[in-house]
Amino acid sequence: MSIQMDHKNELKSVLNQLNAQSCAFKKFQDYHSLLLDWNRRVNLISKQDERRIVLRHFIDSLTLLKAIPFPKNIRVLDLGTGAGFPGVPLKIIRPDIHLTLLESNRKKGLFLKQLILNLNLRKIKLFIGRAENLVSEIDPVDMICSRAVTKINTLLQWSIPYIKPSGGNLIALKGLNGNAELQKLPNSIHTRNIYRSRWIALTPFPDILPNLERYMIQLEFDETCS
Repeated sequence: MSIQMDHKNELKSVLNQLNAQSCAFKKFQDYHSLLLDWNRRVNLISKQDERRIVLRHFIDSLTLLKAIPFPKNIRVLDLGTGAGFPGVPLKIIRPDIHLTLLESNRKKGLFLKQLILNLNLRKIKLFIGRAENLVSEIDPVDMICSRAVTKINTLLQWSIPYIKPSGGNLIALKGLNGNAELQKLPNSIHTRNIYRSRWIALTPFPDILPNLERYMIQLEFDETCS
């Protein structure tokens, strides 16, 4: 039986604005149901968030598509994905993306395995373990995205080994005060130059959710230094 979704009409409008496939809403319904079911046994999201999954997790993740270009067939690593955010919502909208999910918690990893099966997602890989230990197993990517994992300096240390030698992006979804973290960033790290860093603040869907504001840090890397 379908579970009633919070902000259902807003999600439908967001999907329409993003030119999502006709099956996308059904996938989000299935995601919503599975998340609630597993959350009774595994701590995937807070109990408070069970009543606001669409707004706080689905639409929040989709903010990335309004802020950052995602070229066709881009390779993306969602580092510390938890219950699949932001990577799986992005994948539902953009099935062409080659997505890798990395999660250290085994129980959350089991949920993600079931989610991938239930949503019939293709071109997606799941790795369960710590970011520091999986570098040799994961192919380099064009973009790393992360949501509410850690401070940007630590995230940068974890991410650098996964960025393609030709360059790429690190995108960190943040709260309102995340801008202060940019002041402590180095100009380069492990032979990689950060040639641009910026704080992005936007109202991603002003016609649908005019009071919804989202924030993120974007770091762009040069080619590997010789």
